[in-house]
Amino acid sequence: MNPFNKRPSPDQILLTAVFVTISLSTIVWTLRDRTPPPWDPSDHMTAAYDYFQPIAHGDFAGFGKEFFLEHHYYAPLVHLTTGFFYLVFGASRVSGIAVNLLSLALLLYSVY
Repeated sequence: MNPFNKRPSPDQILLTAVFVTISLSTIVWTLRDRTPPPWDPSDHMTAAYDYFQPIAHGDFAGFGKEFFLEHHYYAPLVHLTTGFFYLVFGASRVSGIAVNLLSLALLLYSVY
């Protein structure tokens, strides 16, 4: 049996449809919306930028201080991933959208 000829199950099709719908609406909304982000999303962006900034300048001691000593409200995985995206692709709306879609895909896959 060839694993590449396996048909997707209905739940996989549904999750793919959910991912595509949320992704498209996120892309359209983010590119059209010009208002400042509310508290929670802006806090995520700030924390990611706080991790990104010292590494972008080669300040590993500053990164260590930020990581181990500064208080953040959330666990660092998403912020570190976002900081890495900023490092590779630059801090922009498009890189923010990309990391959010990656996080959504991982979330949907882990729930599945």
